[in-house]
Amino acid sequence: MVSPINYTLNVRSPFEQSLRGFEFGQGTRIREAQEARTAEEFPLIQAQRQQTMDIQRSQEGRAASEFEMRRAETERARARAEEMRSALVGLAENPGATAEDYSRLMMQYPEISTDIQRGWNVMSESRQRTTLRDMAQIYSAIDSGQVDIARGLLQERVDAARNSGNEEDARQAELVLRTLETDPRAARTTLGISLRALGGSQFDAAFERNSS
Repeated sequence: MVSPINYTLNVRSPFEQSLRGFEFGQGTRIREAQEARTAEEFPLIQAQRQQTMDIQRSQEGRAASEFEMRRAETERARARAEEMRSALVGLAENPGATAEDYSRLMMQYPEISTDIQRGWNVMSESRQRTTLRDMAQIYSAIDSGQVDIARGLLQERVDAARNSGNEEDARQAELVLRTLETDPRAARTTLGISLRALGGSQFDAAFERNSS
């Protein structure tokens, strides 16, 4: 038997319809409130974003400025190092370089003396005297064209330093010895600068004797 058709299945009751209307009204009011709050907060959000962007731009600008400063400092240091190298080459190529020439160079580039004097003051006075004496003898030999004698004196200093366990002095003497083998002028200039930086007037007197 066929069931009778229920015509009320697709018909909402007045209560249901009013409830749906209430829910729709509530949703509309909530959405309107959210939109109003968003509209109120939007300028603040925009201001915060702008502030963040300004801070980022400021940081980027500061970083770029610091980078340019470091780059400029590097370029100045490179240019100064090149100028100093040229001055040292000029001094080495001058066979008649005087004590004044050495002094002038070291006044122009005081960092040379700073590097040479590093660790000098911690040496004992007797070791300082021995070092200056040996350097003066080796310088005199090179300056008078007696490279073989200078080579022998340097080798003696290497052996003496190594036998006494002073590897640092041995290493430095070997460095000058290798320089002597490659370019006696460079070795003479290295010793002359060292004597001028460490021996002062004592070197000046020895230099004048050599040039006379």
